[in-house]
Amino acid sequence: MILNLVAIPLYLLLAIATGLAGHSLWPSLGVGSSVLLAACVFLAAALLHEVIERKRSTAETRRQLMLLRQSSRHTEEELRWARREMRDLLSALEDSGVSRSPASQQAALDEVMTEVRMLRSLVEGLSEPQDGTGPGRQLRPALAEEQDDGETLGAEEVLPLVREALSHDRVDVVLQPIVSLPQRKRRSYECFTRLRDGEGNVLLPETYLPVARQAGLVAAIDNMLLFRCIQLVRGIQRRHASVDFFCNLSVSTLQDEDFFADFVDYLGSHRELAANLVFEFPQEDLDQHGPRIRELLDQLHVLGCRFSLDRIQDLYLDLDDLAERHIVFVKIEADVLQSLARARGSHAVVGLITELGESDIDLIVEKIEDESVLKELLDYGIDFGQGYLFGEPRFARPAA
Repeated sequence: MILNLVAIPLYLLLAIATGLAGHSLWPSLGVGSSVLLAACVFLAAALLHEVIERKRSTAETRRQLMLLRQSSRHTEEELRWARREMRDLLSALEDSGVSRSPASQQAALDEVMTEVRMLRSLVEGLSEPQDGTGPGRQLRPALAEEQDDGETLGAEEVLPLVREALSHDRVDVVLQPIVSLPQRKRRSYECFTRLRDGEGNVLLPETYLPVARQAGLVAAIDNMLLFRCIQLVRGIQRRHASVDFFCNLSVSTLQDEDFFADFVDYLGSHRELAANLVFEFPQEDLDQHGPRIRELLDQLHVLGCRFSLDRIQDLYLDLDDLAERHIVFVKIEADVLQSLARARGSHAVVGLITELGESDIDLIVEKIEDESVLKELLDYGIDFGQGYLFGEPRFARPAA
């Protein structure tokens, strides 16, 4: 029923009272006519009110359905992408299995199943809402038990730990803040991966990355990091916050043309995500960016992504080349700038910062660990800093 049954008697009583009042004001109008006229007026008003509320409710329902359809479309695209990855992996295994020994086939099968489990966990995370995953609410306390004994663990001991972490989805994303100076306001977060062994101990990148690189597993770790960064960006955008995430890209990931081309296509369909993504790669990898990689990076730039250069060893930067590569951030470690100041004077540091600024490149000084170092750097006029002084890496909350 359009009219609320409880409200009808109230409307009628109000109409009778109004009719009697009208009769007292206009005696020529009969009591019955006054009551009937007032009742019609109030019932018409009640009907109009109910119609307006129904239209408002219908509009809200349509809006919710539209959002649900959009979410469903996004999930279907992600599922198709993950299924295609799984099919390619299994097809590659079948094509190459004929000429392999049983042991080699089993090793290849284990590696494929590792990838399949990883993709399945990523799809499950991407298919579920991520309410409240932005920095502030999504940060858990700290990396408590990191393994620092990389020198005592040989490759034959680390590789099984890496494979096991991938197969059991024990790859975590940690975030470290990048702050504006001198206010120390958090502006961005850099994303890193950490692997955990079966006892919950965290393996540092210095321990597992060389081994993973040699075993061809870095791309799998990077791919997971990309997916998790997408999740973080979605959570931030739902909260209407403005936070950027720096995501490292290794040469292995960039050279995986099928995966990376699919990733570029995916961002092309979700351009709103690109504005909060900054892709980062080491200075030493620039020479390995062939024409195809540069083409894909150009496409990301057109979509709205930005790029950062880190692990700077050669301070003689070709600023024109960096501009052509759309690099807008350069990261230099604090001790590198201090060494430059000791060797050539503080004016050399100020000159470098000035040249970067004139090329529209922001300098982020990394590994600022104490106040004395910060005080020296602030004299040079730096605008952004990163390091344990401003916040240690902390776990991002996993997908619910």
